[in-house]
Amino acid sequence: MPDLVTLHRTTELGGAGAPGSLLCAARRVALGAALVALVLAAVPVPARAANVLSNGSVTPTVGTTATSFAFSVDYNSSNPARNASAVWADVAGLTVSLALQPPGNAHAGTWSGSATLPVGTWPVTFNATVAGSSQPTPIAGPTLIVTQAPTPPPTPTPSPTPRLTPTPRPTPTPRPTPTPRPPPGSTPAPPEPGPQPTPPGSSDAATGAASPSDSPAGSGSASADESSAPSATHDVDASPAGSPDASDPADEDGARLRIPLLAPFLIVGGTMSIVGAAVLGRAWYVTRRPRPR
Repeated sequence: MPDLVTLHRTTELGGAGAPGSLLCAARRVALGAALVALVLAAVPVPARAANVLSNGSVTPTVGTTATSFAFSVDYNSSNPARNASAVWADVAGLTVSLALQPPGNAHAGTWSGSATLPVGTWPVTFNATVAGSSQPTPIAGPTLIVTQAPTPPPTPTPSPTPRLTPTPRPTPTPRPTPTPRPPPGSTPAPPEPGPQPTPPGSSDAATGAASPSDSPAGSGSASADESSAPSATHDVDASPAGSPDASDPADEDGARLRIPLLAPFLIVGGTMSIVGAAVLGRAWYVTRRPRPR
């Protein structure tokens, strides 16, 4: 290979060395390109875009065993093919699965979920799994403080509803059966005579009147008994039950009923008699009238 300085001088002098100057220029370009390639090869290649978890949060950070804690974290990757297949949070020995929230997608979106925790102070760590690629680095979330929830008061047992005792219905009082009255125009049968009550002292009076006194001096007593006997008999005969002349209320009612019932029959009968008499009179007059010749 000729010396570069000699070639340069030859080019400056001109003449027969002119073609050699063009060749030297081409060689210079090739040499520069080779140097640039070596420099580029020596420089380290920039790192590819990584799968990243960020913005890990929990709401609220202080609560009780009855509190529902909401977990949230973002996953991002510049390559749409690097989708997260699972995202979760580790806390208090539990694994809280997180779900992708719309409108995000599996390579760039927000994942969230909720859970209740036991009593204690618990740090939170967010994790994700990416299929066929490097796994994102877990990130720490806030520290949670969980206390025991107050015991709810016991539910009062409702008292049984007393059953209502049905009120008995009043028994209707039967109506008294009316005493049957005899039909109009019939004479009610007289009441059967029963044993008549004996007035007090009548037996003694009858006995005294039938038997004479044993004492000779009892003539006055015997006459007194004999005089009292007719009065006792008079009292028995004067009783309303045995007297044939006593008026019966049933007879009076029957008479009152018969009078209104007979009145229509009498009126109708009288009218028919008058009409019949008029008809007979007209017929007699017609028969007695001389016929025209």
